[in-house]
Amino acid sequence: MRAFIIFSFLLLGIFIAKSNGETYKFLNILCVQLKATQYGSPFDSAKDAMEACVERSSCVGYQKISENKFINLRTLTGYVLDKTSEDYFLLDTSNGQTFPKQPQSFDAAILFEIYRYGECPMAFVVDESICVGRSAVTPDMCSAYQSYMDPQYDGANCTVLPKQSIINSWT
Repeated sequence: MRAFIIFSFLLLGIFIAKSNGETYKFLNILCVQLKATQYGSPFDSAKDAMEACVERSSCVGYQKISENKFINLRTLTGYVLDKTSEDYFLLDTSNGQTFPKQPQSFDAAILFEIYRYGECPMAFVVDESICVGRSAVTPDMCSAYQSYMDPQYDGANCTVLPKQSIINSWT
């Protein structure tokens, strides 16, 4: 299985979008299905989907939904391995960072997108040394987060580890 994942990462496609003079990378990690929510209207080209994505702060990437239709994604909670998947494109905010003990070769890119704006995912706040989800984080959403985030739902709140705690465990 590990060889399969390494092979799929080697087939990683990188797509580039430019906006406001900045360059953004989108990763097409083959054999990975992103756990994210589709939103907005479909676009007729990948380029249009990428350009719209970099303009929206909540966008984490886009998905190819038919031969010539693409839709933006938000609310990334993680991924599942799917050997037939080739339709998901992740906005890469990791700046190429990787860590020696990260579970999969692409997990740093996933982590940096889930924790894009700080030590906690969107809709979470730091409470002492843990991230606590607000009421918008449902039990289903909580259970969808990657296991390395240690998601816990106590009947009222979802908690996950802060980004730096995860990075520390990977170094």
